[in-house]
Amino acid sequence: MIEAVGPCAVARLIEREQCAFCGGIGYRQLNIDGIDRMARCRCQRLPDRISMYNKAKVPAKHAGSRMENFERSSDKMIPWRAVRTWLDNFDIASPTQKGLLLFGDPGRGKTHLLCAVIYELVFRYGLPCRFVEFTHMMSDVREAIEKGIVSSTVGKIVDATILAIDELGQGRKTDFEISVLDEIISKRYNSKKILIMTSNYTPQRPKTLRAEAMHQPTLAHSHLINSLPDRLSERIYSRINEAVDMIAVGGDDYRITRGR
Repeated sequence: MIEAVGPCAVARLIEREQCAFCGGIGYRQLNIDGIDRMARCRCQRLPDRISMYNKAKVPAKHAGSRMENFERSSDKMIPWRAVRTWLDNFDIASPTQKGLLLFGDPGRGKTHLLCAVIYELVFRYGLPCRFVEFTHMMSDVREAIEKGIVSSTVGKIVDATILAIDELGQGRKTDFEISVLDEIISKRYNSKKILIMTSNYTPQRPKTLRAEAMHQPTLAHSHLINSLPDRLSERIYSRINEAVDMIAVGGDDYRITRGR
């Protein structure tokens, strides 16, 4: 059972019968290559993954977000199928395994899909994930700098088995934000760690706007601001572009349509 508790989604273990193999202690004795060893009992698989899910810090709003309950109207079937295929073929041990970037306008269900992916990576594949919202991540790093623990804070983000960044490209695009993001992306890129992300910004600048901006610099602060390369540095974007599969999530703004 998963429910909203405070700011996060929290999974709880429903009461069940005592394990016949370990008697409820969680460990059992196995003979491996002629040597008796104490090993984690298979009955602990679900409790371990529940603990893993709770450490991911999925937002409370998305406690119930799953692939199965994502709104699959005609214009959302293509991104849903693409994410479903990515999940079904996921293999963290593969040297060619890429991450995921879901992009599109606000209200299209990108964060729903991101949290549904986290759910499956944890409970289906047993992989630890960490959810961070971009601006909150930057606030945490600033606070860590003031407390003198920045290396530890950034290290936990860099070392996460699978890092989920929501709202990539938000914020004020300060030198500080670019510097922190560059360190995180570069270290994860070099160690081939999986990134899964969402963004309201498009991956590519329209060529016509790029050309127009050469003659009208103000465009760089209007139309072009909606592209990821402009919200990040070229170096950061180049690495992300190589490390993830990019999936456009379109359709109507569900917040508006739901209100109707």
